[in-house]
Formats: sequence, structure tokens, C-alpha cells
Amino acid sequence: MSGPEGIELDIKNMSSTFDELNFAVFSQINLTSSELVSLLNVASHFVYPLSYKFIVFYFAGHGGVDNGQAYVLPLQLQETKDSEKVYIQQSIVSQFSSEQSPSLQYRFRILLFDCCLTSPSMRHDPSIKSEKFSLE
Repeated sequence: MSGPEGIELDIKNMSSTFDELNFAVFSQINLTSSELVSLLNVASHFVYPLSYKFIVFYFAGHGGVDNGQAYVLPLQLQETKDSEKVYIQQSIVSQFSSEQSPSLQYRFRILLFDCCLTSPSMRHDPSIKSEKFSLE
């Protein structure tokens, strides 16, 4: 299934799986770039209960690479022609670092990005390598 119905089903299934694992689940769909950045800021600075040992961030959507920096494109970005890209390292990964978010220092932080960072024509280019990000 593709399109909004498929996305909503994926979110429902993933939320259900994490619920069964006793995670507190918060999900949002179809955010603009500024909404995504704002939500990440709130999520990374929230004071979580001590019982929360893991923080999982999952993004599904579009992405790309601009001057060697990977970015994501929220679904809404395509429709509004908003030119603001959300750069993975500086706008997402860094938000969850111990330096930026001391309350997360002793928690495992898992950030998953389910998006293509290249166009179909670039996928077979040997100069394009997978992006690895570090929280510290």
C-alpha cells in the first residue's frame, strides 16, 4: 500500500509494536519542516521519567544530499514548496546529543531514518556512500 493510507498503516503497526514492548509512543504525521524541528526540540529537551531507558526516533519520508550533507524532506514540504531542508546531523542527531540534551545522557538513543538520500540515478554511483551519524 502506498500513499497516505499506507503511511498511516505503517505508523499504526509500528506504534502497536512499540506499545507491546511497553514504550510510550508519540507519533505525528505530515509535518512541515518547522513543525518537525520544533517537535524535535521539545522531544529532545523533555524530562523523561527515569523508567524510560530508550528513546527511539523514527522518520519515514523523503530525503537527499546537499553539498555532502544528508537531509530529510517532510511530506508536507513537497506540497507547500517550502525550501527548508531538515539536515540530519545538525537539526536532528545533534538535538539528541548529551551536550544538547543532558537529560538523555544515560539513555540509549536510537534514531532511524527510512528514506532515500539519493535519486534513482545516483544509487549506483560508487562515490555515494552510506551516511553514519554520531551522537557524541
